[in-house]
Amino acid sequence: MSFVDLQPIGTNIPAYVENKTQKQPFILVMGEMLDPEQVFVIIERKAIPVKSFLKGLDVCFKLFYVLDLGYPWQSATTWEFFQKAVYGLGEGKGSTLTSGCVRSLRAFLNAKKV
Repeated sequence: MSFVDLQPIGTNIPAYVENKTQKQPFILVMGEMLDPEQVFVIIERKAIPVKSFLKGLDVCFKLFYVLDLGYPWQSATTWEFFQKAVYGLGEGKGSTLTSGCVRSLRAFLNAKKV
């Protein structure tokens, strides 16, 4: 798990967060990924309820950025894409050079006018 953990409905949240050692924020989805019952952002063994997966993604990214946390290597390119292409925050965090994956995806999206 890098930034999304899918758990069944009824998962005991206090017990779940107590057993987590991951320091970077991540999203906990309860239920099905495409139709979640509940969504939380988990950081430092605290569960922050959010209204949707998209809001969880927004809160999770903003926690990384505001708290100046390093992106986990497993999802660094994904977070870099959000930072540079979605939020337009440029080179302020992470690698000073935009990765080839992010440049390619940004060029594709710009060509398609998405």
